[in-house]
Amino acid sequence: MRLLLGDAHELIRELTDGSVDAIITDPPYGVFRGADAHLDTPPRPELWQECYRVAKRDAWLATFAQMPSLSEQHQQIIEAGWRYVKHVVWLKRTQTPAPSGLHRSHESILLYRKGKARLYDKTAPYWDTKIPLLGVGGVDIESVRRAFAELYYAIKHGKYRLKATTDALHQVHQRFKAAHNPINFEVCNVGNVWSFLSPRCHAKPRRYHPTEKPLPLMERLVKLLTCEGQVVLDPFLGSGTTAVACARLGRQCIGFEHNAEYLQVAQERVREAVLEAFDKL
Repeated sequence: MRLLLGDAHELIRELTDGSVDAIITDPPYGVFRGADAHLDTPPRPELWQECYRVAKRDAWLATFAQMPSLSEQHQQIIEAGWRYVKHVVWLKRTQTPAPSGLHRSHESILLYRKGKARLYDKTAPYWDTKIPLLGVGGVDIESVRRAFAELYYAIKHGKYRLKATTDALHQVHQRFKAAHNPINFEVCNVGNVWSFLSPRCHAKPRRYHPTEKPLPLMERLVKLLTCEGQVVLDPFLGSGTTAVACARLGRQCIGFEHNAEYLQVAQERVREAVLEAFDKL
């Protein structure tokens, strides 16, 4: 792990060409106003050009974004040579107050590729991909109610009541019958709408940074865009959640942070994650 103090635009120039497998970062959005505006300046175009230079032949770029800077940032990334792939929506399961009067409940994650980069782990447990979407209309509540009613009938009577019952329901029924085995929901492919609880909802000791992203969210990105042993660059490290995800998942991380206090927090969090990983060996 290389976590460095300084400006991302300067530090990235010290990296060699084609030295990282993915860039996963949460840059400033440029939405702050007043005295803190200077702390929230979006990256300059040359940052994305340098990211392209240091990326390997087949590499990924994942960046969080939000309007109004999203459109300008997207154009800068495209002009730097990256190829747009996907727009992922992160549903926060909570709301962030906004001056407009409409609270913010989601953020964007934009995925770009260099060369022929491929996705790695595209799966997640059913409960982590489908169930969280219930509250936001990802699955119809009435459909779930009917499905459980049918399962109850099948368990009680040994057969299905509806002719249109799917194979998936039959498989779930078989897992119910094998009660001596621990429940192990099969994994499924993730979509482009992700639902993770914002750290804003946690108690203060659990939140390290004003714009901190959930660790499970960053772990999903790391697993999606890299494999074990590869190198991830985060030019805007913040409190180090990207680096912590890498440490937990067996990836290397290079991170830049201009705030000494946040860098210290990141270093401590990574140290704890590394020790935890060793304890599990």
